[in-house]
Amino acid sequence: MSPEVDWSTSLSTTAVFDHWNVEGDFLCVYLISQSHPIRLKNTFRYDYPKALVTVKMLKNGDMISYDTKGASTFGSLQWFYKIRKEL
Repeated sequence: MSPEVDWSTSLSTTAVFDHWNVEGDFLCVYLISQSHPIRLKNTFRYDYPKALVTVKMLKNGDMISYDTKGASTFGSLQWFYKIRKEL
């Protein structure tokens, strides 16, 4: 882990799900109205499997929320570690 990253910061974001895929080491989640995916690297060994199960259940147009760890360093428009469907 990078010492310059404040891992205690976290940001929750709400968005509309479009689709997902796995690209190399990353789980990529595409959102409506955003051209680049939010990503989760497979080295997050506890969060990655849970996120993969969640995205497999999502449908285009579902409202989701996702959390970004180290949000002061890693932008919430690029990274996530937890994802969930909103009710």
